[in-house]
Amino acid sequence: MTRDIARVRDVETMRKDGETILYDVNRVWTLQQALRVMKACEDLHVTFGQPCETLDDIAAIAGKHASPVSVDESLVTLQDAARSARDGLAEVFGIKLNRVGGLTKAAHTRHHFSARH
Repeated sequence: MTRDIARVRDVETMRKDGETILYDVNRVWTLQQALRVMKACEDLHVTFGQPCETLDDIAAIAGKHASPVSVDESLVTLQDAARSARDGLAEVFGIKLNRVGGLTKAAHTRHHFSARH
């Protein structure tokens, strides 16, 4: 995890004004690893994409760090998106067509979610 922290910090030194970088972890970290890296990078205000395997995992570390989170791979149903928003699990949502069951379901999820928020 020390290498991941160093990499994020190194990339951030090269980031230009106005650029936004999403550090997409793709569900690789354990809860302990995610918490360690995200806490160590809180001062950078960077967003971590899908830092843990499931929404339950992301929920388990929510409130224990101040790093913004993006979820995509754990959004499979409309209820997943609603839970993420309701429980403050993520600041960014990505709807992957192959995860939600195609374009129609993705459009429905986006429409429902954006209409309420």
